[in-house]
Amino acid sequence: MTLELELELEEPGWRKAIDLMAPGTEIPVERFFAILGSADEEEAMQAALALELRGVGLDVSHLPQYTIGQLGQRLMQEAALVRAGAIPEGLKSDDPLKIYCNDLNRLCRLSEEEARQLFLRRDLNGLTEGLLWLVAQEAPNYAGQGVLLLDLMQEGAMGLMSAAGNLETPLLPSAVWHIRQAMARAVALHYLISGEAQRLLASVRAYQKADRRLLERLGRNPGPEELALELGKSVEDVQQIAKMVSDAANAARTQAPQEPEKEPESVEDSAYFQLRAQVEELLSRLEPMDQKLLQLRFGLDGRKPKSQAEAAVELGITLVQLQTREAQAMALLRQ
Repeated sequence: MTLELELELEEPGWRKAIDLMAPGTEIPVERFFAILGSADEEEAMQAALALELRGVGLDVSHLPQYTIGQLGQRLMQEAALVRAGAIPEGLKSDDPLKIYCNDLNRLCRLSEEEARQLFLRRDLNGLTEGLLWLVAQEAPNYAGQGVLLLDLMQEGAMGLMSAAGNLETPLLPSAVWHIRQAMARAVALHYLISGEAQRLLASVRAYQKADRRLLERLGRNPGPEELALELGKSVEDVQQIAKMVSDAANAARTQAPQEPEKEPESVEDSAYFQLRAQVEELLSRLEPMDQKLLQLRFGLDGRKPKSQAEAAVELGITLVQLQTREAQAMALLRQ
């Protein structure tokens, strides 16, 4: 099958692959994993941000639920409560997620026009608070996929801030897109860091090889039951892998280059180094505290990206102070 060749041939060149993707499209996360290949954690974060800068969405909807260890138990609990419509009611009164959701429910909900007026007045705090209901609305769609709902909401709040500087499109749709991408990025990076992405790709390749063997043996396309027997997996697992293969193949066919492909003149001319130079130039405009804050949050110092709570502790400030400084820093960069 052609997808298998793509998965292997694309591995070394994620920068070029992203440069050729069409803005306004969406790719399944399995394709993202494939083009990353053996990229390390820092490169994976850079690639995810490059996708967002290019306006390409990341679809993580077909990832299996994360069920490993104590974290997996909590994730399964959250997913079950979401399916039952019991967030936050089904949580204990002292659960941090319930407390956070209750706090969000007490905030006002801005309309599109109200949000635009606050943006024009540069009331970033009021704008962010008034649109946090969008974050709470989107987070349940990613329940059980490796990242706790509370962490997803914090990442989604950052995505919301990313949308604040864009008035070229309606503010609410832009906010929703950036919120979704921030959450999808968090899920994708978790799967990469935990090693689940590599196991997932190994399952896809094993499926493709089994499909080819059975095609040659039977003289026809095998059914899911036959593939399940060949792979020693359940029919449900095989059907899920088949859906991933189909989605990745469809996405590969629709990602046509925007212009004739050109070889870079040098390594420094690649999208990666251009992006790094842009990031460093932008950070130089900020106060040292804000530079450090963004480096911690997005892993720009070579370390693992930190949550808002972790970054606040390292910087010695409160979570509210960090959120305010982060929002102001992002707004300044977008000016």
